[in-house]
Amino acid sequence: MEDIKEKIVELEKEMILPDFWSNKSKAQAVIKEIAQLKDKLEGVGKYDKGDAVLSILAGAGGDDAEDFAQMLFGMYEKFVQKKGWTMSVLHKNENDHGGYRNITAEISGKNIYGTLKNESGVHRLVRLSPFNSKSQRHTSFALVEIFVGRLLIFL
Repeated sequence: MEDIKEKIVELEKEMILPDFWSNKSKAQAVIKEIAQLKDKLEGVGKYDKGDAVLSILAGAGGDDAEDFAQMLFGMYEKFVQKKGWTMSVLHKNENDHGGYRNITAEISGKNIYGTLKNESGVHRLVRLSPFNSKSQRHTSFALVEIFVGRLLIFL
């Protein structure tokens, strides 16, 4: 860690020299190196700043699980809009009730993977089911996966 701090100080001293910008490509390389060193110092992985692919798959729970997958996607969609990122749906498999059996979307912007990577895993919803005529409590599951960067889908 001390080596990293020393290297940052050394490069920042280089930046304040009057002829620093005389070689633009070298100057940009120094700035990029400083950013990478600071990220390493903070523990940020190299993929954290990149785009991500979001995939939601309905699990156990039938129509309720597919409805839950739709609710989760709507939640992520609003979060993406609030952050100023962009989202484009790559694939979706909808049921007759507007729920998703599965849906995959690409999210573009800044620091997306680092922000969303901990969302990966099985999510659970317990509620009074609108699909159950007895109005019983029902548990539904959906799998959320966050992938790095761009995903190519071959049909």
